[in-house]
Amino acid sequence: MKNRVRVQNLQATLQADEYTDMRALLIDKCKKYENNVAFTIKHKHGKTVLYENISYKEYFEKMVNFINGMVESGFGGKRLAIIGNNSMEWTIGYFGQICGNGIVIPLDKGLPYEELVSSLNRSYADVLLFDVAHKELIEQLISGGDCRNLEFICMNEAAGYMTMNEMIEIGKRAK
Repeated sequence: MKNRVRVQNLQATLQADEYTDMRALLIDKCKKYENNVAFTIKHKHGKTVLYENISYKEYFEKMVNFINGMVESGFGGKRLAIIGNNSMEWTIGYFGQICGNGIVIPLDKGLPYEELVSSLNRSYADVLLFDVAHKELIEQLISGGDCRNLEFICMNEAAGYMTMNEMIEIGKRAK
């Protein structure tokens, strides 16, 4: 009898909200926990280390502005491939794309060049969102001409590439 009570109590605490899609889940949770910390970003400046907290509200705004920027820049409804290390920027691209802009193609960050080319071509990707750690691989893609008319957006600051922050700013202005 004692175990049955525990199971019933556990089931009661595990009740989950139901959502029709990922967009509904993200909107609900980002509103419900808007003042909570979603990400803590570590910034190194020499020996100095600073931490920046990003709330769910700030995260959601960045995601919406990124997608609005994509639409304003002519990438609305395009297939977005993403390659990079785990980061807030990666999730902004991924969740933003599946919640409102089109098809997302998450790529393994360790793909060798030939497999990256094959994956991009087979998926008919239009845009590749990448982190700066993959810049050398991206430049090899560009110089090799192995991907047809692919547009590139860097998650970080990288000379010569549109950046996620620029796309977010375009999205802010579009409101």
